[in-house]
Amino acid sequence: MAKSVELVSVVACPQAGVQLVQVDTSTIPNEIEAGDLLRIDFDKHKVVKDGYYVLRCGRWTGVRRGTDSPAGPKVYDGDEWKALPSDVEILGYVDKVYMPRRAAGRWEVAHG
Repeated sequence: MAKSVELVSVVACPQAGVQLVQVDTSTIPNEIEAGDLLRIDFDKHKVVKDGYYVLRCGRWTGVRRGTDSPAGPKVYDGDEWKALPSDVEILGYVDKVYMPRRAAGRWEVAHG
């Protein structure tokens, strides 16, 4: 099963600039979970380094880990890296993940 984060709120409201978005559901345990806040730069539309990217494919919008390679951008799909499909739109880059549930009253930053 592909590990991903679903972002229903991004589908409902087109974004620009840097925004905080709360995670609706997640299948990336211990990295990004439901209730986390993502600081997303919606002006970055290319995979240029390893990290989390907001992607749209058909009716699905969510987050997957991506990386750049000599063969072109790749996304992590379960247990392996696969070429980014041509029908996937990159909506933004996740700068930071804020994890309130693990910080015992403090905000914790895991990525960025």
